[in-house]
Amino acid sequence: MDLLIKNANTLDPETGAENLVCAGIENGRICFLGENGQDMEAEHIVDIKGAYLLPGMIDFHTHLFTGGSAFGVNADLLLASGVSMAVDMGTAGSAGYEAFRRNDILPRTIKIKSFINLSPVGQPGSGINEPLNRKAVKEEDIERLVKQYPEEILGIKVRISRGIVDKEGLRPLDHALELGDRLGLPVCVHTTDPPEKTSEIVRRLRPGDIYSHLYHNKGMTILDEMGRVFPEFYEARKRGVLLEVGNGRMNFSFPVAEQALRQGLYPDIISSDATARTFAGVPDMKDLAFVMSKFWNMGMELSQILYSVTSAPARCLGLKNREDGRIKIGDEADLTALRAVKQETVFKDSEGNRRSGDRLLVPEMTILDGKIVYFQGWPEFLA
Repeated sequence: MDLLIKNANTLDPETGAENLVCAGIENGRICFLGENGQDMEAEHIVDIKGAYLLPGMIDFHTHLFTGGSAFGVNADLLLASGVSMAVDMGTAGSAGYEAFRRNDILPRTIKIKSFINLSPVGQPGSGINEPLNRKAVKEEDIERLVKQYPEEILGIKVRISRGIVDKEGLRPLDHALELGDRLGLPVCVHTTDPPEKTSEIVRRLRPGDIYSHLYHNKGMTILDEMGRVFPEFYEARKRGVLLEVGNGRMNFSFPVAEQALRQGLYPDIISSDATARTFAGVPDMKDLAFVMSKFWNMGMELSQILYSVTSAPARCLGLKNREDGRIKIGDEADLTALRAVKQETVFKDSEGNRRSGDRLLVPEMTILDGKIVYFQGWPEFLA
């Protein structure tokens, strides 16, 4: 056995049941999982002393194109936040995708999937035009890239903020959905300061599509003038639309989120919206585990939170072996160790509102293909 992880706490995403186990890894896969492994031998042994061990976390909304966007962050930095797989959410369009792949996917250690932007220029930076009219969109180039990299490009991204779509309104969203139908791909829609009511946006979405920046407070939001969640959001969830946080620096509001949570509208996917500017650098985001901690302090069940960064994004990405959110013998050994600590913490939103909490999730270890790629501190066997 290559690696034995002792005293790992596993949490069932459906029942919330916790079990203290040992996990063995050999040749990049889980070879043992059980309560009776304390005396087993392995080349390396790590005692995580009751930290949660879960399938490697997926950060579903990141921006990783460092060479073609002001937003791009080096994806391997996310390993220190317990993330084993990152999804680049439309930073590259058809014009820049090959450069993005060459410079920011192939050289990285972390596993990367992507949604290609409907706009050919992708998301280059604040204030830079992202053409979305039908004449500008290069459908044939998007289709070619999707067919060339079917294991990599798993969806289409479209941003429909008023400052981006201008007089196009919701036509770019309709275009993206048409293209998604033809290519068999989900569409993720950026919704801050939209040109029409959010109820009209979510009404259009199909099963498997993603409504991003669920709790923003820019322009029209998910709440009506009485502070009630539009009923179209509950209907969308029933038909399989996924509601995603996409926290970022400017896309989360406590007043909106608190109203929605009181009315039972929890997110399906918690994601960081990490960029070069936000990752580990601002008090309203920091990293995925910090955003998860915020929702834990807002009353969301821990099992539901872990589901939202493992099973839910895996289902959306079509990762069949990871859909149940459990660690199983025979699976690829992509794992995250998270420790739940009691620590007074201040959380901040995009408008400067602050909330205090005393529960924090701290990433302690990230494993990819059976190898430790991040460890908080220094493993004893490397001393």
